[in-house]
Amino acid sequence: MTMDVLGKTLQVESEVWLYEPPHRIGQRNTRSGITGVFEYVLEPDGTGTTILFTCHIRPHGFMWLTLPWLLRSTRLRFCDQLSALKRAIENKD
Repeated sequence: MTMDVLGKTLQVESEVWLYEPPHRIGQRNTRSGITGVFEYVLEPDGTGTTILFTCHIRPHGFMWLTLPWLLRSTRLRFCDQLSALKRAIENKD
């Protein structure tokens, strides 16, 4: 998985724990004492597709101290990610 964290591109190994094409995919990874579990659910809504994204972040050890910062940066990162996904889908021929 490629992630943008504060303008820095990171490559993170990720495990696919759920795969139900074309409606659901889930991934998880652990890096630097933080486990992230992510799920995307795609549902037709009459005029297009609604994407439901859930993200569970679990810091381990002293990384709990960084939780407020993690939540802020994660929310911004994934809002940008969903916008980029929308642009990619709409621009596909």
